[in-house]
Amino acid sequence: MEKGVAMRFEEERYADLERPAVGCVWQVPFVVVAYIPTTDGEMVDFERTGFRGTVQQLRDRILRAVRVTKWMMEEATRFHGYKEPGARSSLGYRCVRFVTILEDIPKGRSAGSAGVFFPDYGKIVEQVGGKNLVNQQGTKEFWIYHWHHGSIAPIETNLSSALSGDISNSDRQNDLPIYDKSYMVVGANFNRGPDKHVHNIGHQMEALLSYVNQRQDSNTDLFNKQFCGQDDKGKFQQGRCGNCHFPPNATKDYDYFNPKPVPSDIEDWNPQGTGAKKLTTYRTWERLPYRCPTGDKIRQPGTILEDDAWWYLYWFQNFPGHESHIAHPKGEMTNWWRFLGDWDGAFKEKYGLWKIK
Repeated sequence: MEKGVAMRFEEERYADLERPAVGCVWQVPFVVVAYIPTTDGEMVDFERTGFRGTVQQLRDRILRAVRVTKWMMEEATRFHGYKEPGARSSLGYRCVRFVTILEDIPKGRSAGSAGVFFPDYGKIVEQVGGKNLVNQQGTKEFWIYHWHHGSIAPIETNLSSALSGDISNSDRQNDLPIYDKSYMVVGANFNRGPDKHVHNIGHQMEALLSYVNQRQDSNTDLFNKQFCGQDDKGKFQQGRCGNCHFPPNATKDYDYFNPKPVPSDIEDWNPQGTGAKKLTTYRTWERLPYRCPTGDKIRQPGTILEDDAWWYLYWFQNFPGHESHIAHPKGEMTNWWRFLGDWDGAFKEKYGLWKIK
């Protein structure tokens, strides 16, 4: 953008996005920044973004994605919510600012391929008033909507923290502004479904939980081996809870639709491995009656959700959470969602994956 040219910057408010889940343990104030470059003010720049349609169509798609993502994260943090109707959300998301910028996204450093760049997320955060949003309004997440096409590649998650540094699913360059409080940036590809945003959070949780496990126990065995199911070489073993890419019965990355049943203790997990096992396939989570407020549902015509969405909900709902009271050899498991809902408090307290009762 040339010097002196005003940014085409629009702001909106949506009452439903400003209401966090009732009774949530921690609130997560978040900011939406949507970049929509346009050739004529009406059509989205297809060559640049890979999206074919009008600006209004893309705005509607992004709003719908935000609504679904908010619901997914609140639903996902209800421990055993698929069978406990009264389960409380650990996280409640509250939108504090929703900005649409009808410009190209600012380019940052090289993404590794010739002519391909990561967005300059630090500049974006500063442009929308990040310092005030984080320090004064408690913003914990910035959802940056853009594209993975042409010259732009996203970073899935990026953490800024004066306490811990960048513990995230990025190359951990510490390239975001450092404020008084920690916050996270999520790079959201508007050409994909909101489940891919939740997928990104899955990798963020893997990064955070591995870090906390190492800090507490000097190894990552509790999370990566006992919960996820990796062996000593990091290879996935069937039958435990799985990870972002591997359901309990998976044989390879992204094996979300494997019909072969495998006994798994995912619904009764404990570190000792003494929980009850049940045969688990992709039908285990696809049969669950999750009710998205927008009416979106996997395998339905016109849905914005992709088919693996219910796996992420089910996997997350089996994380140790609010009042899960899962036994640990030295006490019991903590609520792992605190690491998204209160990273600074958890870090200062040296809050771990388990605690002494």
